[in-house]
Amino acid sequence: MAFPPSPPAAARPVMALGDAAAGAGAGAGTGAIWRVYTRMPEIPSFYIERNSPGELTTVRNPKVAKWKFPDGTSFYDYLLTRVTEKEGEKVGEGAFGRVRKIKVVDTIYILKIIKTRGIEDVRNEIEMLKKVDGSPYVLKLLAAIIFSDRSYLLSPYVSGETLTNWLKSHSSKEDRLRVYNGLLDGLEYIHTKGVIHRDIKPDNIWVPSDSSLPPFYLDFGISVPTGMNAVYQGTEHYKPAHVYGSGPQTEQLNYHALGVIFEEDPVPNSTLNVNLRRIGLTPHIVTG
Repeated sequence: MAFPPSPPAAARPVMALGDAAAGAGAGAGTGAIWRVYTRMPEIPSFYIERNSPGELTTVRNPKVAKWKFPDGTSFYDYLLTRVTEKEGEKVGEGAFGRVRKIKVVDTIYILKIIKTRGIEDVRNEIEMLKKVDGSPYVLKLLAAIIFSDRSYLLSPYVSGETLTNWLKSHSSKEDRLRVYNGLLDGLEYIHTKGVIHRDIKPDNIWVPSDSSLPPFYLDFGISVPTGMNAVYQGTEHYKPAHVYGSGPQTEQLNYHALGVIFEEDPVPNSTLNVNLRRIGLTPHIVTG
């Protein structure tokens, strides 16, 4: 996909008032600073939104954006006039960003705020989300804006919790099998779209409160196209032990991570094992 060229740096002033030390997780102990914006940069370097047919499309001028909140405000105008780094309820936080739950009128959304470590990195995440767009196993992207040092990704909010928290309160064998089989189906779908997630772990899996909805995968920040030669990344505990350096990024990286999750859960079941064999894994034993 061809992206519109970024405007010159001089055209992207960053106006911020006030400093706030980063909390635990994102930059804690490193001297990193999260600025609290009272006014956003006027010209983003990239903007994408969901159009009326429901497709994600690049918008060259965010001032004519068509996607609107229920009150008629565009995502760009919302950021320009309302958002601060502390708005809404914090849902999650990591090394490169934080996730907050915001409310506009009576609708709740998820706002992912990323410290832009490189515009192309965020564009890559957006491109991967476009590849899997429409999947019930991936949180839908509504709009995204990249500024010079912050990027904002907007998604609908789905009531639920991470798999990490969900497992603490759901011991039912039936419930766990439903979620695990959904994760297998979701991963197979993602692979049909040519995407390698590379950071599958319980904290990056969301289990909706509505049991009729499947679990879905979060955080495609380091995902890449299938087969791409790249440095192996991801959370060490969920990576194959023999993988190091760089090489082709394959589906097995994802399957291994999911296999580790299954292996650590003491709920064996023949149905789940059949599905594991379906994707070429020995039940509860992942060899890479």
